[in-house]
Amino acid sequence: MDMAEEFRAAYSLGMTAMTTQKSLIDEEYLEFCKAFLHEGFEEQLKELADLVYVCYQYACLLYTSPSPRDRTRSR
Repeated sequence: MDMAEEFRAAYSLGMTAMTTQKSLIDEEYLEFCKAFLHEGFEEQLKELADLVYVCYQYACLLYTSPSPRDRTRSR
């Protein structure tokens, strides 16, 4: 499953989406750390861009998720 498919799957899972997104962030962060320690500048930059993209997707998911307050009806 490529990254785009993982994001699409995450959006369709509700609250599980947040967990999926967080695990993607963790995975990208570890890949960035490995690249920072063992790879050249271009690979470091690629991994950093991947990490930023995953964090951006997570922020968008949080922003568009309804809050518990939005789920209750006013009287």
